[in-house]
Amino acid sequence: RYKEALDSFTQANDLSGIGFTYCRQKEYDKAIQYAQSANDLSLMGHIFLTMGDLNQAEGYFMQANDLSGLGFIKLNNNQYDEAIDLFKKANDSSGLGFVYAQMSDYQDAEGYFKQANDKSGLGRLALKRKQFKEAAAYFTAANDNDGLGDLYWQLRDFDRAVSYFKGEGNDVKVVEALREKKDNGLTPEGKPISGGEVAIAYARNVIAQGRFVESLHLEIGHIYFDQDKYDEALNEYEEVLSGSSYYAAD
Repeated sequence: RYKEALDSFTQANDLSGIGFTYCRQKEYDKAIQYAQSANDLSLMGHIFLTMGDLNQAEGYFMQANDLSGLGFIKLNNNQYDEAIDLFKKANDSSGLGFVYAQMSDYQDAEGYFKQANDKSGLGRLALKRKQFKEAAAYFTAANDNDGLGDLYWQLRDFDRAVSYFKGEGNDVKVVEALREKKDNGLTPEGKPISGGEVAIAYARNVIAQGRFVESLHLEIGHIYFDQDKYDEALNEYEEVLSGSSYYAAD
């Protein structure tokens, strides 16, 4: 889906749409480049919010007077009263749903998600409450493959999780799910194939296509680290640092 989104936004010359898609793919250098070209301060805020840099994100949201964006800053800081006030001023019912969900006030959360007709939000709420059947129905209605992947991950059904993450085009989550999968068959020598090996092979194929490069090098590094292969892990982390200034240390 990310490829389809990029193609569609490129045809429309929608720089913000392209930047948002790269942000979803965790390709932050490209996301920032397009957001800057579009002079989209709100998108810049959302990129830095996704990266976990709340100070930078807040600065951009303030410049854009993006009340919903500022609401998510407060939500990330567990400042619920301030978040509620900002989302109400922005008339953002979905944002209010996320606040009340995080506060475990499920009745109010459900009411706000329904008011916003946010089926993905309702699916996330049902998943949080371990109402798996309801979550599946909401995610299916929203055509939210990422949500369905998270649902089956929680159910430890990694084959189905992989299938839905592939449908979403989220190769980072595909690799994470493959890593967790236990039954991967045997080598020609009769040895069990680890989930890590399958995940690394998949990640390298995606990297060769020029997609999710930094994020997947990071995932491979984590796998090697867990396998006590520290030299190999370090090589992968160095690939991340050389490829993106936004992963580099200050």
